Amino acid sequence: STHCISSAASDVYKRQLQVTLLLTVLTTFTRLVAAKAGEIGKPSNKQDDDKLRPQFHLTPGKGWMNDPNGLWYDRKDKIWHAYYQHNKDHNVWNSPISWGHSTSKDLVSWDYYGNALSPKDPGEGYFSGSIVVDRENTSGFFNESTPKEQRAVAMYTHNTNKEVQSLAYTLDGGYSWTEYDRNPVIDMNTAQQRDPKIFWHQDTKKWVMLIARTQKYKVQFFTSKNLKDWEHVSDFEMEGILGWQYEMPGLLRLPVENPSKGDGSSHKWVLTLALHPGSPLGGPLNQYFIGEFDGKRFT
Repeated sequence: STHCISSAASDVYKRQLQVTLLLTVLTTFTRLVAAKAGEIGKPSNKQDDDKLRPQFHLTPGKGWMNDPNGLWYDRKDKIWHAYYQHNKDHNVWNSPISWGHSTSKDLVSWDYYGNALSPKDPGEGYFSGSIVVDRENTSGFFNESTPKEQRAVAMYTHNTNKEVQSLAYTLDGGYSWTEYDRNPVIDMNTAQQRDPKIFWHQDTKKWVMLIARTQKYKVQFFTSKNLKDWEHVSDFEMEGILGWQYEMPGLLRLPVENPSKGDGSSHKWVLTLALHPGSPLGGPLNQYFIGEFDGKRFT
């Protein structure tokens, strides 16, 4: 596409840029061992006697970290929440995989809160996913005691002998989580469906989810009115570099600079997609596709 993304971006776009920055910060260091045990609620990247610890990147208080998962900003308390793949007792990938949790006021200094979500079976894992803020309580998980800006709902891949998609919600602003008692909300009876990414589609007044059907080389689209009941509406498949498998899809609505020089569109949709492994240079890569999205299908 010849279109350019506007530098005078909207507030939404600025938030997207901040989240992109956060994702870059999180993925810079994916394996480390902390010199200290990691105190809950205490800074984890400002330990002066830990000379190998990055001072301007998020690190957990201890153990292994990987993919950033639910990233959200609490407008009420003005604090960033970052969750990530985490095992606090190992320095390499090892079961059980949990969602670690850290918070920041400035995206530089981080406080560590240990595991936010963990499987009950140590042989299982809570793999990657995303978090949305359900301000209008479409899910029915909340009442007036939970401020609208803190009605966070997480969807994650629960890995057992297969991969299913499950929900959890928080009533205290992201520090403790309750798993939905009717999980899983999606079960396609496969070991290769993961990394749900959810967002609210304003035009259709529905939640949209993208999820990777990894070795089928598909990004599957689902829609829902309540985050609990999902309908499979379309697939984006066999596009770009395939590699070994698709992972970690995402979809952004971005403004177009000088739309009169293109097709007149004020915005474009950008689908992002990882593959791992199988890059032409070896290892993983991220790729993107620019197109249109009508609430059901990306073209």
